[in-house]
Amino acid sequence: MPKDWLKIMCAIYEASKADGVCFYFNPIEAEPGRFRGDEETHAGYKCRRALFLEVYMFPKSNLERFGYYDEFLDPYWPADVEYAFRVDHHGFRSLAICGMTVEHCGRGDDTEPMMKDPNGEGMIPYWQWKKAVQWRQEVKDRIHSNAEKGWPILGFNQHKNNS
Repeated sequence: MPKDWLKIMCAIYEASKADGVCFYFNPIEAEPGRFRGDEETHAGYKCRRALFLEVYMFPKSNLERFGYYDEFLDPYWPADVEYAFRVDHHGFRSLAICGMTVEHCGRGDDTEPMMKDPNGEGMIPYWQWKKAVQWRQEVKDRIHSNAEKGWPILGFNQHKNNS
């Protein structure tokens, strides 16, 4: 990541009038289904409209428009999935900055973090843990329920007086 990454995100947000801006953790070619439309240039950076990706910056005013995530979902990925459905369903425009990626823990040569095994005792590698917790039936049911309710505002930050 460049040292001025936040300045870059803000410049692209202001120039593009997007609802949110993100960095992506893989090359765009790795998962083309997450992107919409052609490449765009904003503030001198190439971008693509994205369904939903990690490391997003949304202004608080936009979070109040399409709601906060459901904190009762499992940690990490299901909240991202709910946001993907929520943002896409309401037609919000979010941009991924091409060529600026984020390295996730447990990838490449990183040391794999160990997590408590949700199905027993002991510890398991992070990515194995993630797969064990993210798609339990109650998580799927909660995401579908939220969709049927029109994606109500949920989450610990839903109160207007929070900064």
